[in-house]
Amino acid sequence: MIFDDEELIYASSNQSKQWFKISECVWSSKGITLGKPCLEPLYPDLAGLFVDYLGVPKLNFTLAYQQLTEIGSTIPTIAYAKNVLWSLAASLTTDEPRPFFGDKANTCHVFPVNLPDGRTRLLTALDNFAIIDRQDYAPYLKDKIKVLDFSIDEVRRLKSFIEWAGLTDRYLSRLVTERTVVEDEICAIDKLLTRDLVRKAGAFVR
Repeated sequence: MIFDDEELIYASSNQSKQWFKISECVWSSKGITLGKPCLEPLYPDLAGLFVDYLGVPKLNFTLAYQQLTEIGSTIPTIAYAKNVLWSLAASLTTDEPRPFFGDKANTCHVFPVNLPDGRTRLLTALDNFAIIDRQDYAPYLKDKIKVLDFSIDEVRRLKSFIEWAGLTDRYLSRLVTERTVVEDEICAIDKLLTRDLVRKAGAFVR
């Protein structure tokens, strides 16, 4: 087919319009570009032509996972890495078979991480970093440890990807142990008061 070999599809990419082959385009990416021009916003009434006849792919797990593994040991832009993560999260809602997150995926520099010195770097799943999932922890820890560069709302939207990637043990809610300390050196153990507080504990937490 002539569309396979020649650049005959006019679309936008990186804020400029040019001609592309079928293999260089994607139909619907749900707002995620994958580094490829998305045709649906430009030709919303031509799904039959582009998808059914010409075979322009829709967003799916295979396509998103391919983008991830192609990163390899290279360092993409942070914006591109985030797009890949959003694409994977969106496609994980389907029943499409998926490989175990490991091997090639583990060594890809695809996780944007904020460092304590204020810089943001792309790390791999094998590097150490935390994921902020509790707002009350963020002000105290974000400038002291490496944290994934996504807001709490974005982390919630990435839940399916985080679970698939086996990163749930990076949540701060699992890493942080809360302790209550009485700073007054003069303390007295009151057994009656302790028993009274135990009886009221359920009401306090409600």
